[in-house]
Amino acid sequence: MTQFHLLFSGEITDEFDINTVKSNFKQHFQLSEVQIDDHFSGHEIIIKNDLTQVDALELALQIDKLGGVSYLIPIENESILPDGITADRRKEQKRRIKIDRRTGYRTGINADRRVLSADRRNKT
Repeated sequence: MTQFHLLFSGEITDEFDINTVKSNFKQHFQLSEVQIDDHFSGHEIIIKNDLTQVDALELALQIDKLGGVSYLIPIENESILPDGITADRRKEQKRRIKIDRRTGYRTGINADRRVLSADRRNKT
């Protein structure tokens, strides 16, 4: 199922005044003055991530009623890779811990030499 981002860049419809739209946004989304300035700065802001199509359209309709112009962008969930290769291979393959056959310790971890020498003395 396709997911969507809902973007807003501060554009308003011709039917509304900028101050009216700002006050509508402030009341509906409970935003502070700083957040309102960020929303209407002209830069694209993601209002919501990972929305279903129904939820995205409902929220876009609410923004349209408030006097703003929003954009829906579909998210491509699957990356384009050859067959049999996934984006994150670590989850599928567990790391194998190498164990040194002679000592029985994992390689890369050095044991305390004093303990090893004491073990060798006790064995002989």
